[in-house]
Amino acid sequence: MKKQITASVVAFALALAMPTAAFAAESIVAHESGIYGEGSAKVQDINTDGALDSIDQVSVQGDVKDGVSVKPTGSVAEGVADVEAQYDAMLADKVANEDLTQAEADVKKAQWQVNATKYENLVDKYLKTDNATELDTFVMHGDVKDGAAVVTVKFDATQAKPGDKVTYVILHEDGSIQYATTKVGANGTIAIEMNGFSAFAFINTPAVAVTSEQWIAGVDGATNGTTVSADKNLTKVAAPEKGISPKTGC
Repeated sequence: MKKQITASVVAFALALAMPTAAFAAESIVAHESGIYGEGSAKVQDINTDGALDSIDQVSVQGDVKDGVSVKPTGSVAEGVADVEAQYDAMLADKVANEDLTQAEADVKKAQWQVNATKYENLVDKYLKTDNATELDTFVMHGDVKDGAAVVTVKFDATQAKPGDKVTYVILHEDGSIQYATTKVGANGTIAIEMNGFSAFAFINTPAVAVTSEQWIAGVDGATNGTTVSADKNLTKVAAPEKGISPKTGC
């Protein structure tokens, strides 16, 4: 059975209310590099250079179904609102299908909101560490078969160079929070193994010690994924036809 990985869909009404310049925050999909490889080794590269301040490319390795997109968010709160809309839609479906009563859904939503506040507070905590620099925030949308993917983020070397300590904090749709401080690899990347595309926040935190991955359980105690090596190399995936080398950022 296919397990769909989704993040929230941007509220159309909010988009209409925003000025024209704000449309730069619309989702970006890789067109030049596309999707290459097969099965669980498929990789999609998303060129975010120019759309994000500190991140040049996001790569997703997994059985990419219809493609993955990145939506830059102007703030941590905007990312939370995006994921919250998806969670609300899921709860509404469960109530409509009588899988949950409205009262049960309200309890779950209250717990979700508690975790969302923990997420925002956690990001704020790292931002207040000595010499910390806010990098980027974004939300990922997409569908990967079997619920497993590695997200590799390549940083602009002027913002986070190899050896720098970067903290990532992720809010998943189920309200679980995934976070760690890791060193940027020699290829300028960090890699995160996960089974949900959600809201991401990245901070350059020179005063914070490298840590193993930490979790705050979401609604119903659900969690996702584990961190993998910062130097994970995606170039092992077969190159596409016609001898065109895939853009991996390595």
